[in-house]
Amino acid sequence: MRIVTGKLKGRSIPFDVGKHGNARVTPARIKEAAFNMLGARLDHLQFLDLFSCSGQIGLEAYSRGARVLLNEPDRRRHGFISRLLKEWGAEKQVRLTNHRAERLLPLLESEQRTFDVIYADPPYRLQRNGVPYALAVLSRLSGSVLVPPSAHVLIQHAADLDAPVTVRRLSLCVRKTYGGTALSIYRKACGDR
Repeated sequence: MRIVTGKLKGRSIPFDVGKHGNARVTPARIKEAAFNMLGARLDHLQFLDLFSCSGQIGLEAYSRGARVLLNEPDRRRHGFISRLLKEWGAEKQVRLTNHRAERLLPLLESEQRTFDVIYADPPYRLQRNGVPYALAVLSRLSGSVLVPPSAHVLIQHAADLDAPVTVRRLSLCVRKTYGGTALSIYRKACGDR
């Protein structure tokens, strides 16, 4: 995995899938689709990577100028990202937390945070109360003060999961599918940039 553009361009993320809990990393085509939609420069945008895994999505956003909060619930993967941030000299610029999404989102709301972009890539087959975790996270975000009207909410999920057209105040603007992975992009108003 490489950082494609920006201040970290060309840096490789030495993530070993087997060593870090057989984690599934975002395919390059999905990452490319996400950042093509968001644009090359993300200067000063507030970016939340809710399930960071290797850190590649959030680090790409940071490289492109975003102010990034990485969150990785798994302690092994969190440790990997922490070491990588130190190695790259980015530990003071990129905030890293280690919470389950259900715990982190209320904490951020209590801080009255908002984000321009929220990227959520939860485990594909995990469920919460009988609901696919990706849809549970989307539903939670759709009513959250973390998501202002102009925000992009990107949900990476299994391609066989039917992403709803609307969830409360969010509408599905784009869905891209590559093999077994899909990226669904939600906004309050799809025509807004």
